[in-house]
Formats: sequence, structure tokens, C-alpha cells
Amino acid sequence: DTLAQVPQDYQAASGKWVGVAARSTVFAYNTTKLKADQLPKSMLDLADPSWKGRWAASPSGADFQAIVSALLQLKGEAATADWLKAMKENFTAYKGNSTVM
Repeated sequence: DTLAQVPQDYQAASGKWVGVAARSTVFAYNTTKLKADQLPKSMLDLADPSWKGRWAASPSGADFQAIVSALLQLKGEAATADWLKAMKENFTAYKGNSTVM
């Protein structure tokens, strides 16, 4: 039953295994500077000018590419382009998630 839900391109020829990938992304914040009720409800909220200079990310990492790919799939090309443009205006770029933290 499980294998029947997997597109043919992603099935093992033997049918004995299924590849999966899972990733979680977090929004870490300083609780002395931001309260839980002030957090963005969605990553799309980070496009708002009120977040300018208040958040950081590592856009060179594979996890960031996955985030943008998911946004593209869920919200479409226009919304993704708008978010990326606003992100460029609002965030600070760092190399590596550890540096961002």
C-alpha cells in the first residue's frame, strides 16, 4: 500500500525500500528581545518591513533551498518572488546556520 503512493520514478526496482527525506526548520529568537506573541505567524510575515534588520538566515545552505522550494510549491512563483525580494531588503545574510544563531 505504501509503495503504491510513491511515484514510479522514486521507487526501488526491487520494491523492497522507499526513500524518504524529512527536514525541520526552526525560527530561533532571543526571548529577552521578542516575546512569543510577537513572533511571525508564518515565514511570509518576515517580508513585512517591520522585520527589517531583525532577522537573519543562511541562504547558501541546502536547507534554505528546501524552504524556498516548498514556498514555491505551496504559494506559487509570484508569492515566492515577492518574498525573496522582501527578504533581501529585510534580513542579514550569514554563511552557515551556526553563525546565524
